[in-house]
Amino acid sequence: MRKIRKGLKIFRTYPIVICLCVGYIYICMNFFVKTTPEHRITHNQMTVITYFTDKGVDGETRAKTTKEDKQTDIRNIPKCNMSSYIAYGSGLCLTVLSKRKISLPSDVIMGKTLKLSQQKIMKTKAGSRNHRNDYLLSREENCSIDKVVQHCHTLRESYIYGKHNTSTEEKLYPLAFAMKIHTYGNQAHRLLRYIYHQHNIYCIHIDGKADIEIYKRFKLIESCFDNIIVIEDRVRVVYSTIRVVEAELKCMKALSGSTTKWKYYINLTGQEFMLKTNAELLKILKAMNGTNDIESYPVPFTEYHKFKQRTFIINENPIITRQKKQGFRQNIKIHKGSAYGMFSREFVNFILNDNFVKDFLIWLGDTYAPEELIWATLQVLPGTPGGRSNSVSTKDIYISRAVKWQMDQTVTCHGKYVHWICIYGLEDLPWLLSHRNIVANKFYEDFDPLALYCVENIMYLRLMHGK
Repeated sequence: MRKIRKGLKIFRTYPIVICLCVGYIYICMNFFVKTTPEHRITHNQMTVITYFTDKGVDGETRAKTTKEDKQTDIRNIPKCNMSSYIAYGSGLCLTVLSKRKISLPSDVIMGKTLKLSQQKIMKTKAGSRNHRNDYLLSREENCSIDKVVQHCHTLRESYIYGKHNTSTEEKLYPLAFAMKIHTYGNQAHRLLRYIYHQHNIYCIHIDGKADIEIYKRFKLIESCFDNIIVIEDRVRVVYSTIRVVEAELKCMKALSGSTTKWKYYINLTGQEFMLKTNAELLKILKAMNGTNDIESYPVPFTEYHKFKQRTFIINENPIITRQKKQGFRQNIKIHKGSAYGMFSREFVNFILNDNFVKDFLIWLGDTYAPEELIWATLQVLPGTPGGRSNSVSTKDIYISRAVKWQMDQTVTCHGKYVHWICIYGLEDLPWLLSHRNIVANKFYEDFDPLALYCVENIMYLRLMHGK
């Protein structure tokens, strides 16, 4: 109060002087503001400000950044509209199948019926291969791996699409999937997108020889999920050699070390697609009751040289030499079968920990195509978890893969053969969708793309309709 009284006393004594001083200060401030150019904070400056407000000058993070912070602003990322992708695709597939007079089981394709006007437009366009390919490219573009990995939110939205009705039964029966990829990164992404469920766990092995950009994109996918593992110590895979098995073992070890209590291990390649939904697969696996689904039959006499003569990797190629190979220390019958199947968790633990299996793997190290021998031989040995020791052959009950082999005269490939295996065309769909098999092997995204697109589309509709 004393200071206020003193101030009032001074003001009464020198009112004119004080008013002139205040006016002078006001005029100076106004002049300074008007003549000083407006300073706007640029984007780069804001980035620097954000950096130093989130981090100290020593570089240590003050606030924990999210995975999204490392990626592009979501507002600049085109939306992956899976609903549009699936809905419009239903009409396209139905129309093209009808035009080519390809009939499918009546309950295979479900979804909204196109309006009559849309049907007429579609029919006129469906005959043009260029239109179909251009349509697929434009529709898939915003949902492609290159676009969706730019932001975790966009990626997650596309991966959980159509899976909001996952049953409690599925959640209580988690599965482990292992995918080996060497090419066609976007095609592999489409398979992973379909099989992805939040309660399952996934391992991805990218061939050490593959384009580094494929590896980088899947590492970005890994960074957005807690249940996807991308192997960092990659194997330079040479097919028909022990390196194929080594890549598989890396995923087995990674998945076995996870906290997810998965029941079955299912191995895939990036050029396949599912023929069963997760719910359908669950019913099959529960009925199997811990038994493995592994193709196994005695090695034909004409192929004995594959494990009786040594094989070496020369210039990234498997070369069978004339050098004889000593037999395995135990007298066991070598069997052959597919490298792919559905393995119980107990069988995977057996592979990773049993001393007999470890010795057998070492012995297989210089054989030709050991990936075709290892699981098939173990499956029929007494004491193998989930095995069938009383079976001479399991070819007739093996359901994991739908494959058309060039030497099989009972089937026709409507696509093309590559290394004796059919690359499916659109006309192969009725055969694929009418069989009991779990996975279709195989497709090329850039060869008759409608074949893969229509299978993908049909499987999404089955997933969403629960059939």
